[in-house]
Amino acid sequence: MLVIMHHLIANTTNHLGYVCYNNFFNFGFIGVDFFFVLSGFIITYVHFADLHTPSSDSLKNFFKKRFLRIYPIYWVVAFITLLIYIKSTPWFLKDASLTMDLASPVILKFVAESFLLIPNENMRLVGVAWTLSYEVLFYIMFAFGIAFGFKFAKITSLIWIFLVLSYNLISPVKTEYLSFLFNVIVLEFLFGCVVAYFIRKKIKISAFILFPILILLFLLLLKNIHINGLVFNRNLINVSLMGLFFAIITYLAVGFDKTNTTVKFPAVLILIGDASYSIYLSHNMFLSALTKLYGKLNPHYSTTGYMAFVATIIFIVTVVLGILIHLLVEKKLLKVLSVKFFDKRKSPVFENLAA
Repeated sequence: MLVIMHHLIANTTNHLGYVCYNNFFNFGFIGVDFFFVLSGFIITYVHFADLHTPSSDSLKNFFKKRFLRIYPIYWVVAFITLLIYIKSTPWFLKDASLTMDLASPVILKFVAESFLLIPNENMRLVGVAWTLSYEVLFYIMFAFGIAFGFKFAKITSLIWIFLVLSYNLISPVKTEYLSFLFNVIVLEFLFGCVVAYFIRKKIKISAFILFPILILLFLLLLKNIHINGLVFNRNLINVSLMGLFFAIITYLAVGFDKTNTTVKFPAVLILIGDASYSIYLSHNMFLSALTKLYGKLNPHYSTTGYMAFVATIIFIVTVVLGILIHLLVEKKLLKVLSVKFFDKRKSPVFENLAA
């Protein structure tokens, strides 16, 4: 929801000349950082036993589940986006003096990289897919842990942390792929892994200790985070603060969930949670379409005093459309593909595939 709000500001500003909610939700980009911490936590928590009992079957099942979770619905959204871009050349191609000429080697490379989630800083079919490239990188690194065991995973993680710190603090060589492999974002996944380890090992830290730390981290984040327009610089300090902040929140939330098993959460929130990936993938497409459509239907929108209400309706419709994609496309796609990838009697769709 925070990420959608962040991009809602961009779309209303670009297409309607209106900065919704007085730019209040510009900090919504932090939803991505929370997402990375949660990813590290969930994958480690779900596959903790696999790390301690390495096997080829565990490794194969891990890759199958991760592939099914990330790629099929992403390819659907990417293909739709490709069709839109063929009809209307996106701004980033225009800036590079390019058109969607599928006979062009540059465009073919761009499309192939987009569909495979190979990192490309300048051109992506689906804007938010840059986060999925890091997700895939984390899955690949985690797979080594499943293949070679928990001790190997710990050593690899420490080496990765050392390389990330070294690259960002002292390395004189900066290239696109090295910047991807050793991006400070990697630390957020590892924060999540540590939380899962604490939960699995039943390591308890009192909330009376954690809450003051949370408050201190919050104050430090307020002081250190500076947003230039809609661009946020994720440097070592900011990412470390956010990673620890969201790691503590995750630890406290999971602890609450485990000790309050009778608490029932509203069904609509559960549905939004289940549909979060579809919402995430599709929201920019819908935000752009809806804001452009409103501008055409009401050319005198700038003289009305209802723009905050309009922006809210666009936000709600975007979420609902994302939920519909989940129910009508993603869920059915996962069900069909899981039968083909796994034993029909043990389909993972209703187990941990949503992680």
